[in-house]
Amino acid sequence: MTFAPGASPGPPFWFPDAADFRQSGVYRTARAAGAARIFVTGHGAEESLMVAGHQGFFCHAPKVPLHRKIGAGDALAGAFTLSLAFSWRWAEQDLKWGIAGAAATVGPEAATFCGPCETKALLPQCRLENC
Repeated sequence: MTFAPGASPGPPFWFPDAADFRQSGVYRTARAAGAARIFVTGHGAEESLMVAGHQGFFCHAPKVPLHRKIGAGDALAGAFTLSLAFSWRWAEQDLKWGIAGAAATVGPEAATFCGPCETKALLPQCRLENC
């Protein structure tokens, strides 16, 4: 949810899929308003978005067989945050780590949250696009 400084929060934005989110332009508003240093939203297997400063990226998830969805969002947040803690210069790489972590969590071999080996193996399949 984004709102102007000093304004009261309104209802959260809800977009059923990534295409609706892209068309809404909310990410442009968040970037222009400086609402956060980093703004990330996930849309499952479709694509995820990150706005960091004046840069914006969509990341397309790798194609993996869907075994379960439980934990994918947590894995995205965890892998993104861990990568961010070690980099701070390559925000788009951090998004790729988060998306790869989520993909590693939903695959059939995943019995628990993803590990670094499974996540790293999926990194080359995460495709970035500037927005």
